[in-house]
Amino acid sequence: MGLAVSLGACGAPPTQTPTENAVAPRFLPLAQNLTNAGYLPVSVKAFRGSGASRSEITGAQCRIRSIYFELELTTPGVAALPSLGRETPALRVTCRVDGQSKTVTAAPFNRTARNDAFILGAVGGGAGAAIAVATQPPPGNQVYTYRPIAVTFEN
Repeated sequence: MGLAVSLGACGAPPTQTPTENAVAPRFLPLAQNLTNAGYLPVSVKAFRGSGASRSEITGAQCRIRSIYFELELTTPGVAALPSLGRETPALRVTCRVDGQSKTVTAAPFNRTARNDAFILGAVGGGAGAAIAVATQPPPGNQVYTYRPIAVTFEN
């Protein structure tokens, strides 16, 4: 089983091994028959409060778990998450700090579809026209990843 994760890098292809300073996942038995297109770095941060009083928490202990893999890191941190194509699972992220615990979920998205969308523009006679065209590579070549993960604790 080959696994690769590339997170948060806008448009960068997945790497075959986790990038330096990124925490790699431990794969669970259900992942044994999946194909990993690579690893993508995803930032994980914890915050306290909201609005103007929002501040980043350093040192929150976080556990990221899915049906296929899990990992632990300290915030702020970078998780090397695998791109498992259409099988890329939602994540459950639980962080603990100062006796408090907070859990959020993170849904994957198809980064390939987003990056392959382009706009053709044509301007004539003062009128503009734009056509959005999205191309889709074969399902096995699609890269799924996650947006940066933020866990917010109340004051």
